[in-house]
Amino acid sequence: MFINRIYGRHALKIAFGILILGALLANGAGAQNSYEFVSKIPSDFQWNLLSSQGIAVDEAGNIYVADTGNDRIQKFSSSGKFLTRWGSSGSSDGKLDGPEGIAVDNAGNIYVADTGNDRIQKFSSSGKFLARWGSSGSGDGQFNDPKGVAVDSDGNVYVADTGNDRIQKFSSSGKFLTTWGSSGDGKLDAPEGVAVDRDAN
Repeated sequence: MFINRIYGRHALKIAFGILILGALLANGAGAQNSYEFVSKIPSDFQWNLLSSQGIAVDEAGNIYVADTGNDRIQKFSSSGKFLTRWGSSGSSDGKLDGPEGIAVDNAGNIYVADTGNDRIQKFSSSGKFLARWGSSGSGDGQFNDPKGVAVDSDGNVYVADTGNDRIQKFSSSGKFLTTWGSSGDGKLDAPEGVAVDRDAN
């Protein structure tokens, strides 16, 4: 289980009770849902985080953080070592505006909910820009403040289109496939997160 939360200016990774990015915790003996503080990884100016909102982990254990307040993505090893970062404020390809959601596919590609720009961007694991789709609006393939993104085992991309009260589904290249949640049974109200299980539910 991986949980992203603010702890000072660091993202935290909880893996089966052990927190190893930003700070290190261990399960408290005999206490339910309690943790004992062990140590804190020292701050490093080059990778300080600001209001980070999303976190994803690839098959190699590398951790990707949506560094929302700094308009960028940061990558760390499983032990918390800084590896690389990409993105800066703007709206051109590879630029970001308050990214909140992030997901990794089986091939290691990174999908980012570029919230302030109302779009999804796709990058390689090293941060190379690959593709983008979406624009502001309420039509198919358009977004209003998208905050969550997930990828299934077939590479399909699911987006929590928060401001439009719906979920949208796309191919890995950004082709619109379907949408749901805006009306009737299963109607949604400002969904901010989305997840997919191994059966694509």
